[in-house]
Amino acid sequence: MSSQTEVKDAPFVPDFGDTGALRQIVGETGRIHLDRWLPFLFLHRGPDDGESLARRIATNGPAYCLWSEGDDAAACDALAAVLAKLVDHEGKLLVVTLADGPLLPHHSGSNHLPSFEAIIGAAEKGDADRAARALERALNKVAVDLRLCTVDRVSFEPLLPPKVDEMLNGISGVERLTLTVPQIHRTAGGSVFPEIRHELVMQIGDGLLRSACAFIDDGEKTPPPHYRALGRSAYLAAALKAD
Repeated sequence: MSSQTEVKDAPFVPDFGDTGALRQIVGETGRIHLDRWLPFLFLHRGPDDGESLARRIATNGPAYCLWSEGDDAAACDALAAVLAKLVDHEGKLLVVTLADGPLLPHHSGSNHLPSFEAIIGAAEKGDADRAARALERALNKVAVDLRLCTVDRVSFEPLLPPKVDEMLNGISGVERLTLTVPQIHRTAGGSVFPEIRHELVMQIGDGLLRSACAFIDDGEKTPPPHYRALGRSAYLAAALKAD
């Protein structure tokens, strides 16, 4: 029993590959995934119940950390270790916290449609502001079933527990924004429209890559020739093979 406790309480040591790839368990139910060295990371805190759109968007990206409420301490330790290494390698890092918007009640069969609004939280200066503005432009073009997404730009709120928030604020080189995603793929009764969910995952994920590209493009660093070059390496390899 003592040996199991020691393993559980052992500090998180990131096991990076030569290319920056990292895939490790965080706490009891969380995990962190890095496709390669990248200057951004998506975060999502919530249960793995199959219902979260924010979680799906994060896992469709090339760099993310997921955990549930019971793993806050483990996530804090893991992120502190990983982010320090990423900032050391990349020089700066954009951390995007993804959250699900509220499921607003509406009557079945009525002409009233659920709100199609995303909420971006970011400071109004620096690289994070430039990334937020790029994300806002991209999300304003997200179209599903002839509806266009609207965007509300608000002051930054961490959407994370104080301990995790303080840790992130204490790492020099980390800049942050938050994105609360709309829930138009769900009904008040709990049903899901999978085609709409897929469209949201792909289009919002695309916007996040545009945002990351804008974050890199600070006049000193050269961004990739196309923002999708920041996506998962498996997708890039498939696209090259198709060409």
